Amino acid sequence: MLRFYILITAFFSIQLVYAQCPDLTPQFSVNQTEFCGPGPHTVTLTNTSIGANNSVSSYDWFLNGSLVSSTNGLVAPPNMSLTTTGLYTIEVVGTDTTSCSDSFSVQVEVFPNPIASFTFSPDGDCATTPIVFTNNSTNTVPGTTYLWDFGDGNTSTSENPTHAYAAGGAYNATLTVTNTLGCTDSYSTTVNALN
Repeated sequence: MLRFYILITAFFSIQLVYAQCPDLTPQFSVNQTEFCGPGPHTVTLTNTSIGANNSVSSYDWFLNGSLVSSTNGLVAPPNMSLTTTGLYTIEVVGTDTTSCSDSFSVQVEVFPNPIASFTFSPDGDCATTPIVFTNNSTNTVPGTTYLWDFGDGNTSTSENPTHAYAAGGAYNATLTVTNTLGCTDSYSTTVNALN
């Protein structure tokens, strides 16, 4: 039983070494790993595989598990187009002249555009009454910034600010939402304050 275990262990050890392809390490770079909005977005791939057989190996390129293209040598594969939001896995499987195969993958994410929205309370009260602005924006990610313009020359970068108007009037309050990729959206509405 011990001998069988040793043989099995040795077999899998050999397979592991073989799968690592000592003469080929597939790898590639992409022009961008994060996009904003539904697109289409173009992903440019550069084959940067290394090893003694890198220039004579064949490469299969996959997008979310589906074969997209095949190349030979270090020729760049065709660009990939991402048309919907979500997380994509781009993978290359390289096979060298000894039929040894290895793979490498990169994840690319397409985030939805932020949608700015807010409510406030109270409306139509006397000037100097504190008004609570509630941020209801969606499709935000960590690091999203918020810029409030209350329409009276005052601004705020708080997520849910409170503001009081010094004088009565109809003020155009605007919230601008910007995510970490620079995608932005704005929403405006009228806030009334009485004299």
